[in-house]
Amino acid sequence: MVRFTADEMYALAEEIETRGNRFYAAASERVADAETRGLLQELAKWENEHFRFFHELREQLPPEASRKEESEEADEDHAAYLQAMVQDRMFPADVNAAFAAMPDASPVSMLEYALQREKDVIVFFLTMRDLIPRHWGREKLDAILTEEARHVRIITQQLGKRAARS
Repeated sequence: MVRFTADEMYALAEEIETRGNRFYAAASERVADAETRGLLQELAKWENEHFRFFHELREQLPPEASRKEESEEADEDHAAYLQAMVQDRMFPADVNAAFAAMPDASPVSMLEYALQREKDVIVFFLTMRDLIPRHWGREKLDAILTEEARHVRIITQQLGKRAARS
């Protein structure tokens, strides 16, 4: 049975934010369009801030948050889903794999790729929030969910601007 402790789930969140930061930083270097480059640089910065948020949450966890029996609220389906999301749907560990998955290196392709990843991150964090015990920071995840939803809105607006210009 696959189960995660609160500490392990926050570590997964740190990994997602690290990968997102790497993707956005690398993507910003590949885009000639100044407006898109600026947005990608901002997204990289925000992902780094989210990493720090999760790192601080992990540091505040008591030692018992690392014991497997503390994840009894988690069911096997949710835990397996989280693991699959990190491995298959989020920003890949190898940034070049992300670029290879895109139809081309255009700003639109990069923004569409980013938009889908941000949506996946929201679903991941919603699932994770349901598995974290209340006394170990569950309510604090709402702030990150609001931020991730803002990322989706900003990327969607940028795509809309580009479509209107076409």
